[in-house]
Amino acid sequence: MGATGFALDGRSSVALSARIFSVLLLLPAIGETADFRVVTNVYAENVQRPVSSNTTIFRDGRAFDFVEGRSEVTVYDPQLRRFLLVDTARKLKTEISTNQLFVYGSWIVESIERQNDALLAFAAEPRFRISTGPRGELRFTSAEMEYQVSGHTAPQPEIAAAYRDFSDWYARLNSLLQPGALPPFPRLAVNERVAREGWIPHEVRLRLASHARFGDKEMTLRAEHQTDYRLEKSDVRRTDSVLQQIQAFRAVTIDEFRRAANTQR
Repeated sequence: MGATGFALDGRSSVALSARIFSVLLLLPAIGETADFRVVTNVYAENVQRPVSSNTTIFRDGRAFDFVEGRSEVTVYDPQLRRFLLVDTARKLKTEISTNQLFVYGSWIVESIERQNDALLAFAAEPRFRISTGPRGELRFTSAEMEYQVSGHTAPQPEIAAAYRDFSDWYARLNSLLQPGALPPFPRLAVNERVAREGWIPHEVRLRLASHARFGDKEMTLRAEHQTDYRLEKSDVRRTDSVLQQIQAFRAVTIDEFRRAANTQR
């Protein structure tokens, strides 16, 4: 996870957008819900191997997000309205509240008003044209970006609610921590509309129009989400381990945490 700028370029823009794009989804509200797991693979256009893979385990009211190939784990606690970032390699942890993320979102909008960039202006105040495609997918179109979302109805409304709550705040978190991140508001707008369907998406497609940030090329990404409504024993062990690490690891500021993460990379 990284800084707060908006620049995107070259190969790094694909990996970055994949991380941010991999979290798109559903309905606000919190409470007790069944445990479940979502595995997400994100693919760039004409690339067979995923550019980003992560597993999100929802257990006992929390969400644990593990990114393949990374030593950092993100834990969202909706009751405490906070994220804990855990660096398992360096044995560090840090905390970011949802209030901090909300305030940062307001700052993003104010800063964009001082720039002359159509993509950022749209991302700060998105206005999609929404329609239904021939296979029942939802389509969100604009000159700057397009989404196509297909999904299934969650077996319990509370599951969709937990997923959407996590996904909205995780999108805001990435906009704060990822270098070159676009504002989260287009994804939040898509999430809100998808929530009306009661869906958990199983495929999401994103097209970003040609822009200097992407080397004056279009960027197309596709995310596949596999949802399982029963946890494996390995999921329980994995999340138990993180909870033990949270108790044992040293708490640091977000700046120190990010410096340690950048050194590791």
